[in-house]
Amino acid sequence: MKIVAYTILASYTLFFSEWLFHVTKPSFLTTRTIAQKLAILAIASLPLTFAALVVVSLLIIVVLPIYHKKMVPSLSFLVPALILTGTQLLLIDNFTHTIFNFYSGTFSDSWRYLYIPIVLACLIGNLWYLNQSAKVAKNRAWSLGSIAAAALLIISIFIALLPRNILTQNSFSVHRPGGKALPNIIILSTDGINASRMSAYGYHRETTPFIKTLLDESLVFENSFANASNTPSSIASLLCGKLPTEIRLYYRPDTLHGVDTQQHLPGILRGLGYTNGDISLRHYADACDLNMRDSFDYANKRHIAAPQYLPDAIRLSYTSEIYFIERTTNRLLTRLKHIFGLSDMIDPYLLVKSYKESAVTDRNRILEVKQFINEYSQPFFLHVHLMNTHGAKFHIRSPFFSKGKKQDKLWMDDFVDDAMRDFDQYVKEVVTFLKGNDLYDNTLLILNSDHAMAWQTSERIPLIMKFPFSEHTGRRNWNTQRLDIAPTILDYLGITAPEWMEGQSLISRAFDNTRPIISSHAITIVGPNKAGWWVIDDAHTQPPFYNLGKISMVRCNRWYSLNLKDGQISEKEISNHTNPCDRMDIPAKAEEKAYLIKHLVDKGYDVSTLRVRAKTGSQN
Repeated sequence: MKIVAYTILASYTLFFSEWLFHVTKPSFLTTRTIAQKLAILAIASLPLTFAALVVVSLLIIVVLPIYHKKMVPSLSFLVPALILTGTQLLLIDNFTHTIFNFYSGTFSDSWRYLYIPIVLACLIGNLWYLNQSAKVAKNRAWSLGSIAAAALLIISIFIALLPRNILTQNSFSVHRPGGKALPNIIILSTDGINASRMSAYGYHRETTPFIKTLLDESLVFENSFANASNTPSSIASLLCGKLPTEIRLYYRPDTLHGVDTQQHLPGILRGLGYTNGDISLRHYADACDLNMRDSFDYANKRHIAAPQYLPDAIRLSYTSEIYFIERTTNRLLTRLKHIFGLSDMIDPYLLVKSYKESAVTDRNRILEVKQFINEYSQPFFLHVHLMNTHGAKFHIRSPFFSKGKKQDKLWMDDFVDDAMRDFDQYVKEVVTFLKGNDLYDNTLLILNSDHAMAWQTSERIPLIMKFPFSEHTGRRNWNTQRLDIAPTILDYLGITAPEWMEGQSLISRAFDNTRPIISSHAITIVGPNKAGWWVIDDAHTQPPFYNLGKISMVRCNRWYSLNLKDGQISEKEISNHTNPCDRMDIPAKAEEKAYLIKHLVDKGYDVSTLRVRAKTGSQN
């Protein structure tokens, strides 16, 4: 009985410590209600508890009766001791990372092995403590710990059995005209570039010479805009076909939850027989890290398989709980593998911040693209997000404009333009590979960016679509958005986009330039602290807007931005817009502010605090 009680309590301790860590800081649990947070904790703790109890039962029934006299009695407490040791490792890392800016993953050399004696000391100490506790309570069959363990288990089972909605997976059928084969699809994006810095869009420097050669056989959109200023939000919005204000994912550690985990373009394509691959950046751009379920077969050097050992009713009902279990398990196992030298931990933040030569450069991403195409069956869907153009400093592969120059300032023009040339060469490499494997003609290739340079949404981004056999070509000067990509792909496949997709197909109609294009802006980044870490304005992590700092809108060649912290709205003219409207055709700034506020209301936001701030501030 004591072994069972300790095992249950150890399992709940592990998940409670992780749950408390995420609850007390901005995380994927932030926007959940208290009841939802407690339910996630209770239900997520059950699988580990039952698994540990099975192992303990086998020890008690099979092993101990045979070797009991020869083995140390405390061996019976090995399972709960191991769980507690894992808990302590995570707590130590959380503490040192928060207070001193280092943790086990910080050390990539032999210093990592200093954590081994720490882990072993915790394990030995836990075995000793549990054994001593059992001796103290040996005459009490139902100690306080046993009662607590039984109560936790009963409450968790009760919560897990409460009725809840089961998410439905979308099924679609496709009828290609004339029996044409399904095309391969590649969305090839790069981080944070302006269309106005590309020679393919008229820039005075030859920054994209190869992409220019693709224009005559492609559909080119001159005035395209992002729906988010940050990569995680932009990618989730692109693949889901929903605005960030709908999916409530603005900045990490936000994740998808509820129905949004199942409603997405990759899931639809997968249902049609596509093999899906995601080659990007873990944590920030990886769709599976964003909790996009049943989406990709392969993502950033790992094969993704849905937990088929679970019935669909469970897998589609407990998405948040499964994500919490996976996240906790991954955090623990990656640390243990790193500490014992089995694999190296990679900090995605440091990769974005410094972008030094490593195993996750764009050079290696392109190699990964080729490997995926060679190894996986057709038709395939590839979402590729490159990082060489991510600012404010750049790692240049082939210096041209910046040759012999020192990058001692942020956003230096020569280095920005060379980063663009590097992207152009990567596009050339992909196209050359496709042609060499007789795949180019039947591939829908989409070139795009997640947002404009310096995380702006007021600048044009590229959108170039090369359809199979050049079925659609020409230039379009009406406003388009990244949200339109998913419906366009489905339209080309002969599928009517589901109602939950908020964009529109770009090959079935033309658009009025006064169509509003909504964008979100995450929390305000204040700047780097003394340790070099970028910090945020905590005021934006509070309800009712949490990680949403601003909401903006493009209408024709005007851009409007509503600051949710002070309720003020600003506007400006979009530079280099190729199809400007008469100013009289665009609503006044006050009307646009009202439109943005109404948008928030329609998306379920409480805007009462915003209205109060607006009344107390200057009227504009």
